Amino acid sequence: MNQALLDMLLGLGIKIGAFVLVVLAVLAWKQLKAFIELKMGQAKYDEFVSKIESIVRALEQIGIIQHWDGAEKKRQATILAHQLRDFLKLNISDDMIDTIIEAFVQVLNTEAGKFEVAPPVFQTYTGSVSPFVGPIN
Repeated sequence: MNQALLDMLLGLGIKIGAFVLVVLAVLAWKQLKAFIELKMGQAKYDEFVSKIESIVRALEQIGIIQHWDGAEKKRQATILAHQLRDFLKLNISDDMIDTIIEAFVQVLNTEAGKFEVAPPVFQTYTGSVSPFVGPIN
């Protein structure tokens, strides 16, 4: 009788152990998936900022040829940035897009010597200028 009880408990223990392993594997997968999504989100965000910089630089040149004023260049940049945001499926507000565009316009103006005062502090981040990091110490 004791042997049968031991066999039953051993079988139950194996089943519980297997269940625990499955639960741990599922939890580990969820954590890994969240980590990958976070990294992919950061990569998309970095791509977005880099492409906005390219858009602003290109529209500056196109604006010269087309005789666009600053408002028209801003309008065109905003349209393209919204399309890019939607394509990359990013959750970035319209206000943030405006801030990104304005930051790169200031960078261009500073590079062209149009400002005598320094623009907001920027820091190099993954190969491009990012207006979203704190001051350089």
